[in-house]
Amino acid sequence: MSRWTALGAVLAVLAAALMVWLQPMRASWWHFADPDGAYVGSGLNILLGNHTNYLDHPGLPTQDALALGFGTEYLARRLTGESETRQEFAERKMLDLDGARWLYRGWAIALFLGATGLVYIVLTQLLGHWTWGIAGSLAFIAAPGLGAVSFLLRPDAALSALCLAVGYFVVIGFSERSTLRYAGASALLGLAITVKLTAIGMAVPLVVAAVWRPPVREPFRRTVAPIGAWVRRNVLWLLPVAVAWLVVCWLFNRERLPIVQTDDQRSILITGATVLVGYTVFAYVVERFRIPWADRMFRLTYAWILLAFVVGLFLPASLVLDDGVQMLVAIKESLTGQRVNEGIEPFENFTVDSLRAWPLNVMVVVVALGAVAGAIGVVRREYWPTLLALGSLVLAVMAAARYSYDYYYAPAFTVALPAVAWLFRRTGRTAAPIYVLAATVALYGFALTKVQTWQPPQDAAVNASAQELADELLAPREVVLVGNYYFPIEDVRFGSLVDTFVDHVPEYPYGFLTQLRIVAERQLVPAYIVGGDELPDAGEVTSIELEGQPFVVEGLARRWGPTQQFRIARIVESPPLES
Repeated sequence: MSRWTALGAVLAVLAAALMVWLQPMRASWWHFADPDGAYVGSGLNILLGNHTNYLDHPGLPTQDALALGFGTEYLARRLTGESETRQEFAERKMLDLDGARWLYRGWAIALFLGATGLVYIVLTQLLGHWTWGIAGSLAFIAAPGLGAVSFLLRPDAALSALCLAVGYFVVIGFSERSTLRYAGASALLGLAITVKLTAIGMAVPLVVAAVWRPPVREPFRRTVAPIGAWVRRNVLWLLPVAVAWLVVCWLFNRERLPIVQTDDQRSILITGATVLVGYTVFAYVVERFRIPWADRMFRLTYAWILLAFVVGLFLPASLVLDDGVQMLVAIKESLTGQRVNEGIEPFENFTVDSLRAWPLNVMVVVVALGAVAGAIGVVRREYWPTLLALGSLVLAVMAAARYSYDYYYAPAFTVALPAVAWLFRRTGRTAAPIYVLAATVALYGFALTKVQTWQPPQDAAVNASAQELADELLAPREVVLVGNYYFPIEDVRFGSLVDTFVDHVPEYPYGFLTQLRIVAERQLVPAYIVGGDELPDAGEVTSIELEGQPFVVEGLARRWGPTQQFRIARIVESPPLES
């Protein structure tokens, strides 16, 4: 690596660090409990040997990282003489999530900086100069919604960079007709899917490339020879890392037997193994006996690519094998319209107007330019921009089909960047990188001006007022019910975004709750309901439904909130609650 290339990498990471620094990363945990609360609670439960129930992304690598981080801290405390048990440690951490911010926000920030570095490397390699890497990195930092989640456990920055890395190996494999490069893309795709399921969109350019220009048939020994050479060159650090990982996997899995516990888990393992083994056998027979026409579909090189995909899926699953198998079930269910995709009508949250406003208007320009580059690539018979444009368009459609949040479009934006850079580079003008760099610097600077820090102080004022209300009105074991699970009160966020997602939480001093299940389990007494104008006026008695349960309430004259904007009603009669 040249000095200028290394300097460019440092500048890219520093630019990402500045974006993070301007975010409200010091705000209390509950301001951003979605998804941090569920991830951290799940990581601590994995440390305790419990299952993770939070596999919506599925996000298992993040939970693995948090479990390892907390486990390392616990081990360090034990080695320094502390007698705290593992359960006591985990419970203390769960009741002091602000005290653990250094770990989970540090991990999130490290992922964002690492993702920026990966984007820099890919752009530099594909376009051949570090200036393109800088331009692409600055554009990545300004990608839709990424800056705002750069210090949170949302997986979209890592997902975007991994999708770009998949695209990189796809185009190199396409160019070289290399089994190893295609397998690298497949393995990265498997890993990326465990980070966030949206990565499945990059399977489209991978399949198109592998079918369009199949890898050259060659003996297996020749295919894996570069891997063997690389391992031999790096054995001094690879061996201890591998041994350490095996030891950690044994420590985490020894309390998690049996690995397979449900029919769904058995079914997906048997189905997957049957497909992989069956395809490999058919491919061997076809190649061994040279069956005409069948060799277009059945190739041993494709079997190695499928196996690499399985390896990518298995890597994060190896730390917690039972939950790793359940992750596969969750992936299947989500892809077939269940779990987080249940009840969502495609494109119901998408509007054309949203594409005209910041930041999606920039995404439209970049993805459209990527599509233009793809079309020109077809005409010029330089097809790698076409493959990346295809992946970008698929990812954009997937983002629009679901909730259409800004950061959902970041992978499409990121994957299109090399194609857009190629479009400008092919003009032949030596100043093209400078023009593009100037444009991305302007885009990056504009993104910095859009940083918003008003929400945490505003929410903190609501929470402080709520705690004063609870101190004033509540007797022991009494709680106030809240209709909105995302209401800015710390107790509500803990109940809805931590307690709801995990097997075990310690005794939490609830003053406010949304979940009636937790009220019943903890034998709490619902005494009041808070909300807005949907509650009755002072002295008026009416019926209010929460989670389908009717409560008879009487409006009180007391108001609360920073500007006295919220109402409160006393519960006159409540239904029997079941845990």
